[in-house]
Amino acid sequence: MSHNLQKTVSTVIRIAREAGDIAMQYYSRNSLDVMTKVDESPVTEADKSVNEFVIRQLAKEFPNSAVVAEEDEEGANARHVEDSMADVFYVDPIDGTKEFIKRNGEWSVMIGLTHRARPVMGVIYQPTADKLWYASEGNGAYCIEKGVSVKLNCNQTKRNIAVHSRSNAPVGMSKELLKFVTNDNKDASVISYGSFGLKMSMIASGAADLYVSSGRGSLWDSCAGESIATEAGAVVFTISRSRTPSPISYNPNRKLSLSTVVVCLSKANWPSFLQFLKSSKL
Repeated sequence: MSHNLQKTVSTVIRIAREAGDIAMQYYSRNSLDVMTKVDESPVTEADKSVNEFVIRQLAKEFPNSAVVAEEDEEGANARHVEDSMADVFYVDPIDGTKEFIKRNGEWSVMIGLTHRARPVMGVIYQPTADKLWYASEGNGAYCIEKGVSVKLNCNQTKRNIAVHSRSNAPVGMSKELLKFVTNDNKDASVISYGSFGLKMSMIASGAADLYVSSGRGSLWDSCAGESIATEAGAVVFTISRSRTPSPISYNPNRKLSLSTVVVCLSKANWPSFLQFLKSSKL
């Protein structure tokens, strides 16, 4: 690996904070220019501006690493990653664009790094709360809030809370998997929240026990969050109708989309989740 991860994460934290400042300049405006991408998802001038800034900064600081960013011609830069085992940054300039447009605060700037197609570092910054999560492989996961950095361990708590997308209601397999928390549990609750990465950060922080995605997403949605969640003691995987959990493949030369459901939960819940899968009717 060409990176000293602790030095890299410090630099990426700075970039994420500065990117958040740029996003907030647009967020504070009375109106936004909103366009529709080919997949019918919205994109704003803020997405594009932050995207350009982060790509420029990463190229300057880490010229030997590839960058795959959501708003860079629909991920076309992935084609320039010749070595699938190379160090690759995955960038979502504004994760939760719909929430950004709604002005509900549930969006974030996300920058993740992979080595040999696996996440090794992640930074997620929520500008509206001035809250930042970060992790690097072997060094743990942390949350900085109000100037205080706290090490995360998601296996210390159990809250009986499942979280899913605010913009895409759980259906099919996603809906069934949420029953891991809700079945025969009168104290359980299911909440909705924006930003793929912020929901994974909720698992890392112990604020929720289970996150089940809607089955829609891309590698820039999961990379930073997976790094943070796993360093905090969680497991992250995809699951299909075969009921077999599989790791997310971060090979940019294959595909960037996540067409299967992504699940994130603490290692403490892993054995009982496997039993749930065996007995469920997915």
